[in-house]
Amino acid sequence: MNNFLLDILCIGAIISGILVITSKNPVVSVLFLISVFVQVAGYLCLLGVGFIGISYLIVYVGAIAILFLFVVMMLNLQLQELTIVGKEYTQNLPLGAILGSLFLYIFVQILPFSFKDQSSFNFKEQGIPLPSGPWNGSWQEITDLIKEMKLYIVNFVNQKLFGNSSIIPVNDTTIFTNANDIHLTFNTMQADQNFQSFLQIQSIGQILYTNGMAWLILCSIILLLAMIGPISLSINTNKQSINTNHNISLFLQ
Repeated sequence: MNNFLLDILCIGAIISGILVITSKNPVVSVLFLISVFVQVAGYLCLLGVGFIGISYLIVYVGAIAILFLFVVMMLNLQLQELTIVGKEYTQNLPLGAILGSLFLYIFVQILPFSFKDQSSFNFKEQGIPLPSGPWNGSWQEITDLIKEMKLYIVNFVNQKLFGNSSIIPVNDTTIFTNANDIHLTFNTMQADQNFQSFLQIQSIGQILYTNGMAWLILCSIILLLAMIGPISLSINTNKQSINTNHNISLFLQ
C-alpha cells in the first residue's frame, strides 16, 4: 500500500509539473505549482523524511507559492497578451530541443547502474584487473576509474587533514564508500557519529549547532544584511523625495 501511494504521488507530481509549464493561465499554473509541492511533501513524509516534507509545506507552499499567487493576481495579466508572448517564445523550440536532449543524455549517464549494463560496474570490488596494455575497455570502465580516483583523493585529504581514513577492508581487500567519505569529510568528530537514538530534527540540530556553527552564524549575518539593505535604501529614497517636494514648493512660491 505504501509503495502504491508513493507511485501515485510521484506520477501526480510529474503531471502537475508538466501542467505548470503548459497552462496558459498564470493563476492556474501557480495552483499546479502548489500541487507539486504538496505531493512532493507527501512523498517525503511517506519515505520517513518528515522534517523535510513539513519544511516543503511551510516554506514553499506557505510562503513562496502564495507570494507567486498574489503577485500574479496583482499583475492582472490578460490572456490575449500571454498568447502573443507565447507565440514569440515558440521561435526558440530548436534551442529548447537541443538543451532538452543534452539534459536527457546527462540524466541517463547518472542513472543507477541497475538500469544499465552491470558487467563493468566497480571492477575493483569485483576483482576485475585493469588492462595493462592499450585501453580496449568501455566508457563505463573509464567512468568507474574516474570515480575511484576521486574517492582516493578524498581519502587522502581526510587522512592528511583530519587523521581519518574511509577505507573499509572487505575480504582482505579495500573498498571505498561515498557515504563514509562524505560523512568523514564534514563530520570528523567521533562522538557526533552516533545518531541511532536521535530523531531527525535532533540530528539536524546536532549538526547545525556543532560542526555547522560557523556556517549558521554566517547565514544569519547574510540574512541580517539582506534585511538592513532594503530598509536603508527605502529611508534614503524617502529623504530624497521629501527634499525634492520641498524644493518644488519653494520654487513655486
